[in-house]
Amino acid sequence: MQKNKVSNKEIVKRIVDGLDQKLNSVVVDQKKLQEFLVYMSGFYQGRSFNNMMLIYFTKPDARIVATYKQWIDKNRIVVACTVCRAFKNNDCDCVERSRPTRIEQLRPIQRNIKVDNKQEDDALQVSYTTFYAYYVFDISDTEALNDDGIAVEDPRLPAKLVGSDGAEIFDAVKNYVEADGWQFIVEVYKDASNGYTTFEEKVIKIQADMDMKAKASVSLHELAHKLMHEKINYKTCRDIAEVEAESVSYIVSQFYGLDCGDHNIKYIDGWGDGKTKSLFRNSLNDIFKTATKIIDELKL
Repeated sequence: MQKNKVSNKEIVKRIVDGLDQKLNSVVVDQKKLQEFLVYMSGFYQGRSFNNMMLIYFTKPDARIVATYKQWIDKNRIVVACTVCRAFKNNDCDCVERSRPTRIEQLRPIQRNIKVDNKQEDDALQVSYTTFYAYYVFDISDTEALNDDGIAVEDPRLPAKLVGSDGAEIFDAVKNYVEADGWQFIVEVYKDASNGYTTFEEKVIKIQADMDMKAKASVSLHELAHKLMHEKINYKTCRDIAEVEAESVSYIVSQFYGLDCGDHNIKYIDGWGDGKTKSLFRNSLNDIFKTATKIIDELKL
């Protein structure tokens, strides 16, 4: 008797429900938070938040992923066994075969349907979005087929900075803010903060009495505030705002190879005040989108 084939719709629902459960149960301490933010800085390119999280929960050490066919097009092949590295099942002599990790992904598909138009003779065309489930594999589960398949571009490799640490980031943020009609002021001022953002005056101010690495990190933090927090009540939601802004700063810094040690992580955990898990969980999508926007706009 033939088993009923599982529909794509059922597969998509299972994937989405499973992802939601994992996100709701994730535990974030300082170490896990740092690992996650480093991971997040690498998989932003051309990938949705949900798909990035599906990779993270399935294979957190993944470096670059593609479908089976895409790997073939890059002159690489997904192995049948990750131990003996055989290309075919029949060539594997292992007592217990270790199969490559299939990472679930979702692809949005735009569809059109025609519906009756009671007012007109012609039917109306309505567009809607559905999702298609598919699998990708990490490069660690592939082997090169020939010399053309050895070198594969890795999007996790950060852009290389030249000159003083962070100078290019700092200048790029300044230019971006000023191009939007804001003032970007660097001066010594009597305040405990390293920087602050004023929406009413459209001003970002950075403390001048810091080294360039600190200025770059703080400028990213303030840019995140500018992009994310214009409409929030800063007095009652400052903890959320600070966790979000510093998380964005960490991700972008990591992407550009600016190593700020554990400063960002301690700052985030400090503002979380024992609530880092819930604050971070509720803000993940906004953090991801803002970090992506900054990296795309700075174009370093």
